[in-house]
Amino acid sequence: MPNNDVRLERLETELSRLGAQNRRLRALLPLSLLLAGLPFLIAGTGSQQVLKADKFEVTKDGVVVAELGSDGDGGRVRVFTNEGKLVGEFMVSSGNQGQVTLFNTSQDPVATFALADDSGNGMLALYNKEEHLIVSLTGLTNGAGSISAYSNAGDQVVRIASTSAGDGSIEAMSNAGGTAVHLGATTGRHGFLKILNSGGKEIAWVGADDIGGGNLRVYNSAGVEVGYLVSDATSRGQFSLRDADGTERSMMASNSDGGWMSLRAPGGTVRWVAP
Repeated sequence: MPNNDVRLERLETELSRLGAQNRRLRALLPLSLLLAGLPFLIAGTGSQQVLKADKFEVTKDGVVVAELGSDGDGGRVRVFTNEGKLVGEFMVSSGNQGQVTLFNTSQDPVATFALADDSGNGMLALYNKEEHLIVSLTGLTNGAGSISAYSNAGDQVVRIASTSAGDGSIEAMSNAGGTAVHLGATTGRHGFLKILNSGGKEIAWVGADDIGGGNLRVYNSAGVEVGYLVSDATSRGQFSLRDADGTERSMMASNSDGGWMSLRAPGGTVRWVAP
């Protein structure tokens, strides 16, 4: 039976072997961890790794606060409050154009920004809580801008725009439809105010004429001019009245010697001159 010295020597030899093995294992541990995590590092940095899903959701305390998904027209991003109420949406419209919509606390759409038509013009629309359009800012086909206001029922009642000639224009509409008042500028850089009846006929026109003087014209319900007050070429006043077919029947004016007036009838003309 081995004595105590032999057993002690064997024990020391075994401990020395185990210590050397443990040191080798400790040296290999970092390399082992690196090799084990290498696939995850490649997945996180490589461009060939794609994560696919029908929808992604971001949650907070179990409530969805953001959503990335799609609908029938393309991709869609939606943002929610902490209570899960929709407040914003970025999506593809039915015309394959980008569209951003904002919602109020009742989740009614109150503002939309989008490309309004195929020509690439933008549109900004504001809605009331009943989801009726109340204000819109759009790009026109001529490249100019237009601002429109709408009634609570969704009828257009005011439009501010640029004409095809580049002049400004403001129109006020009745709730029955059609322009009632038109304020604008002519191609000669002159301002005008036009009044229309319910049938769309122009019944009054106030503005500047081509020589820069004032001009007031009145029309009957058929749109025929029956009277006007103007500043003539000599910068003097002139007033005229006409019958229903537009035939001039009376005129009053001024000249260098004073005033004059004429009355016309089928049988002739009567003229008074002062002095």
